[in-house]
Amino acid sequence: MKVGAKTERSKRHLNMLASIAVCAGLMIAYYLSVGQGRISPDTHITFEHHDCATGCSSWQVDILADGTTWYQARSVAGLNGIFRYKLSKFALRRVLRVFSRARFFDLSPTGYPAGSGPVCTLTLTSDHQKMALRHPCGITSPEIAGPVTAVMLATHASDLAGKAGGRSVGLHPVRADLSPGNIVHPLTSPR
Repeated sequence: MKVGAKTERSKRHLNMLASIAVCAGLMIAYYLSVGQGRISPDTHITFEHHDCATGCSSWQVDILADGTTWYQARSVAGLNGIFRYKLSKFALRRVLRVFSRARFFDLSPTGYPAGSGPVCTLTLTSDHQKMALRHPCGITSPEIAGPVTAVMLATHASDLAGKAGGRSVGLHPVRADLSPGNIVHPLTSPR
């Protein structure tokens, strides 16, 4: 009986080790596929959000090719100014991969008419190509929602927008450092 229990335990351990090896292999393959992509030196991603229903408050996120990220808030009441922080190359490649999967440069710039609510503009410049799409902020079309979600998650723009609106939010300290040394005055910051 003890021999059979030992064999059963050994099989479980082998299955567990095989599962761990497969998971590790998949993680390494994912990192190699995403982490090794080339980032064009002229890469620039911009996402702008304008809402005149709330007193014409707006905010904008800019991501440059080196990962430098600028978040600019302009609101009637709340936080005004520019925050800067750095995205990792891996995070930037992940965002660019979502744009590539959505075939962003193949989309029609007039295919998403803005309604009466908040208006957003998503712009990508890369490899000497530029595409800007103006669309309603609540759009659920996957070719727009995918890149918008990727930018929002990578930059924590929704957290910053909540802070700009006066709400208390928690920011991930690795991705966005909003310490006083990183807050830049809008008129004196280099762009």
